[in-house]
Amino acid sequence: MDLTSVFGPGTVCPTILNNTISGNSVGIYLSESYYNSTPTIQNNNLQNNSNYNFDLSAPNNIDVTYNWWGTSNQSAISNSIYGYNQDFTLGQVNYTPFLTAPNPQAPNLNTPIPTPQPTSTQSPPTASPTHASSTSPGLSSSSQSKQPTSSLPTELIVVAAVIVIIAASVGAFMLGKKSGRKQPLRDDYSI
Repeated sequence: MDLTSVFGPGTVCPTILNNTISGNSVGIYLSESYYNSTPTIQNNNLQNNSNYNFDLSAPNNIDVTYNWWGTSNQSAISNSIYGYNQDFTLGQVNYTPFLTAPNPQAPNLNTPIPTPQPTSTQSPPTASPTHASSTSPGLSSSSQSKQPTSSLPTELIVVAAVIVIIAASVGAFMLGKKSGRKQPLRDDYSI
């Protein structure tokens, strides 16, 4: 998450609450010229970012307390933060106190995201008889008699549309030939 602004320097003050930021090279990057007061960054799960969970590229100090850093080991947390300890021209990052477990209000990345399932149209039941003796164990005869739906009407519509387009093109071409008009070349246009 890059906290720079498309609106120009000094125009934003981000508030980042209850997020899970994971799987990036840098979790949050903060540059001083893009905010007009101290951002609020709390109750987030900042974890498993390959370079740093937090990167402060500004000379002013920042408070990022009450975040989960993927661990409760203070040394590991410090190593996941880029700031004064790596470059003395940068501000200090205050991260204590920190959360000792992931924030349950932030999204859990281990929970699969539900995906919409396509809906199918069912054909009306057929009149063909089914026999109970032909069913498999655990399946009702009605579940075995369902036939896959055909897309034949859709295919016919597409084929008909293509034929109409071809016929119209051929007709327009033939009309142009019968009229004897010459089509001007591009060089014949004058402005």
